[in-house]
Amino acid sequence: MNERYGSGWITFAAIMLGIAGVLNIVYGIAAIDDAQFYAGHTEFVISSLKTWGWITLILGILELAAAVSISRGGVFGAVFGIFAGLYYWWPKVFGRLLSETLGKWNFWLMVIGMNLTFGPMHIVGLEGQARRNYRVIPGMGVTGWNTLESLGSFILAVGILLFLINAVRTNLRPRTAPADPWDARTLEWMTASPPKEHNFDTIPSVQSIDEFFHRKYEEDEATGEFRRVATAEEVIGDLEAQAEEHIHMPSPSYWPLVSAISLPIVAMGLIFNHWISLVGALVLTFGIYGWAQEPATADESDFDPPGGDPSKELASVG
Repeated sequence: MNERYGSGWITFAAIMLGIAGVLNIVYGIAAIDDAQFYAGHTEFVISSLKTWGWITLILGILELAAAVSISRGGVFGAVFGIFAGLYYWWPKVFGRLLSETLGKWNFWLMVIGMNLTFGPMHIVGLEGQARRNYRVIPGMGVTGWNTLESLGSFILAVGILLFLINAVRTNLRPRTAPADPWDARTLEWMTASPPKEHNFDTIPSVQSIDEFFHRKYEEDEATGEFRRVATAEEVIGDLEAQAEEHIHMPSPSYWPLVSAISLPIVAMGLIFNHWISLVGALVLTFGIYGWAQEPATADESDFDPPGGDPSKELASVG
């Protein structure tokens, strides 16, 4: 291999892994910040958010060291930040709280499985084993470590499977999540869970970076401590009482979906056959043209009535 070509790829890999490291740190700080004000609560999700945030933060810092990143060859730390976000925003998106018991098993199995899977890779790498071999070269003395990695991968898979089971079981239950289960600080919790199609009944006026928190709490100037002055239900109710009579929504359309479906077709063609990409490009052209032919604002009759059967058809492109 040309030396310049090889070193160029190594430099590129270091840069990309450095970017991944920065993202890991951002994920970690976000999860830690969201959990800071809930430390006194006993719910598992709260403590796990903070723990997962710290794990992600530490792994993100490791990613920034190019030498470590290249030897580790992965950005698995970001997964912990993603799962922290899933537990945190699940009640907002679906109106249901995930099981605390299954959540504990999910967390610990993933932590143990991740460390058993990826930890020994540092050792076998330093022993000289190349990456992505489907079998171990005899006589290297790393068979035990590879067996441990395999065991860890199964444990990690079971942990993720428990999350999927948790999600399915939770989805079968009624939407009973409280309006503000985490005593949150940010705007997305100032509306119903799941959110309405228009998000807010009236556009909230934002006076601080943590607007929702400051509507619920007031600072005592003498002591500097915060005391609750309103519940989340009262804050949301106040916004609903000031609801606008007519809330403008984008006209309903299927053409953006048609256009989006074309992109994976184009990408698949770039990998396997360029003729497939041509088909994707035609679908994309058709979708964009149909999208452009739709009026900027559809007639009221084009909107689906609340609780009624869908009635919007694709706009004609003829």
